[in-house]
Amino acid sequence: MAKKIRIGSAECFRTEWDGTVPTIASVCVEANRFTHIKNGATLEYNQNKIIAKDDLEKVSKTAIQSEEAKIKFGVMTFDSSTMKYLIATAREATTTEANKTLTKIGGIQNDDETSYLWCLHHIDKKDGDIWIMFVGKQNGGVTIEYKQDSATVINAELDCEPMDDDGTKIYYFEETESTQGE
Repeated sequence: MAKKIRIGSAECFRTEWDGTVPTIASVCVEANRFTHIKNGATLEYNQNKIIAKDDLEKVSKTAIQSEEAKIKFGVMTFDSSTMKYLIATAREATTTEANKTLTKIGGIQNDDETSYLWCLHHIDKKDGDIWIMFVGKQNGGVTIEYKQDSATVINAELDCEPMDDDGTKIYYFEETESTQGE
């Protein structure tokens, strides 16, 4: 298989996580669309290694000690219900203000500790689609940018969690040439 040049962003889907990895076809449906992405999406994977070597550096051994994976993307289409998926302490609240929805954010006792199954779908009609599926939740902060000259975007960063008995953090699916255009 020839290596390809990938151009473009991705679509973002979200569903409940029940401990079983579903099929792409069951996740990447309009009913599960989480947002349209602005400013792209980024996958970051890092390993922390321990290197053991003697004082004269004649022998050494390297082993992975830990790993982390993060997915970052700009949430361009959102409403108040979006917040609970990006901020663990966000929750709907009752308001007496007419025509308004209230979402309260904060208070560590309000952390719902819920993880979701996410799928980013990069569409490429020429070279084949890519799907990145992961289980995760927002473990850092979010930034909401209101700018005069562009769309308002929530910058999200999700930490990937183990999603199977092997400790896999990311399922990376790549469409093969034989399935393109079907």
